[in-house]
Amino acid sequence: MPQQIGRCGLCHEYPRELRKSHLIAAGIHRLLLNPERTDPNPVIMHDGKAVTSSKQISKHFLCADCEQRISRKGEDYAIPLCPQLSGDYPLRNRLMLMKPVEEYPTGDRVCDLWSLLEDDIEKIIYFAASVFWRAAATKWPYQGKRTQFIVLGDHLEGFRLFLLGRSELPSDSAINVVADACEPPEPFIIYPDSFAGEGCSIYHFRIPGLLFVLYTGPNIPKTFREGALNTSGRKLILLKDLRKTPLFDGILDVMSKTKRVGKFKKKKPPSA
Repeated sequence: MPQQIGRCGLCHEYPRELRKSHLIAAGIHRLLLNPERTDPNPVIMHDGKAVTSSKQISKHFLCADCEQRISRKGEDYAIPLCPQLSGDYPLRNRLMLMKPVEEYPTGDRVCDLWSLLEDDIEKIIYFAASVFWRAAATKWPYQGKRTQFIVLGDHLEGFRLFLLGRSELPSDSAINVVADACEPPEPFIIYPDSFAGEGCSIYHFRIPGLLFVLYTGPNIPKTFREGALNTSGRKLILLKDLRKTPLFDGILDVMSKTKRVGKFKKKKPPSA
């Protein structure tokens, strides 16, 4: 295959040989293969549609150094925390052994993620920020179209500089995380998407076992601002059965039938 030469999307160096970059790490897609279904391919959701597909969203976008940076500082740590093909879910197992900060009659638990991961929490923040940034930084080939999954506006450059280690995340951004308490967690991906909030913008994506929600803007709700992973205070994680949220309406039916395409109404995102 001929080399692809161009400007790296992250470091902006030119000329660079551009590698085949993925919107969602290839290692995450491998966690979703299910030979027990009639269609073993991962179930993927975006923009009100669910599909099963062996194809991964990728394009020549980053240089080798930046690919390695994103893997080393985020993906290599985050992926082993997810539900594994063996059935083990390391992060949830560790959270269930913790004394929660709060526990609700629904069974939802709020835990202090900092006390569990300590400095390694920075790798979770980096991983989430890298996915949100990639989704906004370029148009990706998806279902025959070139798709920019989200728009970060003025925050895009701040996220890029953060990933390069040149700055903190923008002060008016808050990354929240929800761990799926369902056993086993439903095996599908939700590609990055956005919603309009009151005085803020809301973005989310889901990988096996983990839902990340990003809030940006001047009026981020206090609960999500103070419990965010990138806050100066307590860094919290919500342990919740995500099957009971509107976000999952319809997709479980698609998974059970393993049809190629399933359509359902777009809902508001769950609260993190």
